[in-house]
Amino acid sequence: MPDEPVRIDADVHAPRPSVTDLTPHLEPHWPEYLKWTGFRPKAGERLYPEWTGLSTGTASEAANASFRATLDTQVFDRCALAVVSTYFGVESVLHPYLAPDLASAVNRWLATEYLDTDDRLRGSAMVAPQFADSAAAEVARVATDSRFVQIQVPARSMEPYGNHRYWDLWEAVSSHDLTVGITYGGSVTIPGNAINWMDTFFEQYSAGTQPFATHITSLVLNGVFERWPNLRFAFVDTGWTWLPGLLWRLDKEWKEGRQEVPWVRRPPSEYVAEHMRFTTTPTDAPTDPRHLQLILRQLPCADMLMYSSDLPRAGGSGIEAITAGLTVEEQDRVLGGNAAQLYRLTRERVPS
Repeated sequence: MPDEPVRIDADVHAPRPSVTDLTPHLEPHWPEYLKWTGFRPKAGERLYPEWTGLSTGTASEAANASFRATLDTQVFDRCALAVVSTYFGVESVLHPYLAPDLASAVNRWLATEYLDTDDRLRGSAMVAPQFADSAAAEVARVATDSRFVQIQVPARSMEPYGNHRYWDLWEAVSSHDLTVGITYGGSVTIPGNAINWMDTFFEQYSAGTQPFATHITSLVLNGVFERWPNLRFAFVDTGWTWLPGLLWRLDKEWKEGRQEVPWVRRPPSEYVAEHMRFTTTPTDAPTDPRHLQLILRQLPCADMLMYSSDLPRAGGSGIEAITAGLTVEEQDRVLGGNAAQLYRLTRERVPS
């Protein structure tokens, strides 16, 4: 009999570590410096304000225990593996030595707190993308630990990710055959939309797909995938039903204006289909389930979507509406096969 398909949750969120949590993982001079300067990470209020009910909260013994218990009852009841991340807002830190060291400390904390204690978890490693050379060094460090399968950067960034500023980082990710995960949010000082700051959190949240569309456009049209053919991106917490319209426009404009970007040798939609995958949560679906099935057929969704619960926020609700119109083989790809391929998770690396 053939092996049973592996089920993988591509996105679960651990509680955020505090500065105190990171102290054992920092170079000795940093804790005193952080106390002296009154450093306070901007991770909480700029991503999901606590009052929204969307925040993962700050790590504590009780919070970590609760998260582990929820993993058992809402993730590992259906999945063999899950990709875990956390957030600290290192992209907002302008100190060129502190920001990379904080990112490294977060990754060491994640490994100690979660990867060392549960072999069903795979890690998403944080870097400070504003310092690409240091970020590349952190990629090389975490690449020695096969439990880290993804390099995490925020959707809100100082420039689109096709910008040459980030090319040292993409070179490192490519050379170590890892995946880049672009996640919702970010704590940089520029707004996450095309105009300016909005008045409320929910305005900003509702417009949250704009940075992702910008990064897709930038990565493709700057020739990133021609330069690094094995580079792969996961778009996490992005939604995906907005993608067909973007790809139609990119392909149309490429046909008419590709003289300006001669290094883009194929229609942009082909690069996206080959190099990018999208988590299923959230799915911004129409009220009529039949209309969602029409959207599914406008993309090679069976190859591009990866199941995600977005725990502890959404619990993976709605995946049945996506898989209802897929064949059994297509369902297997969405529920685990695509993530296994993206993250190079061979069956030998799946715990029994």
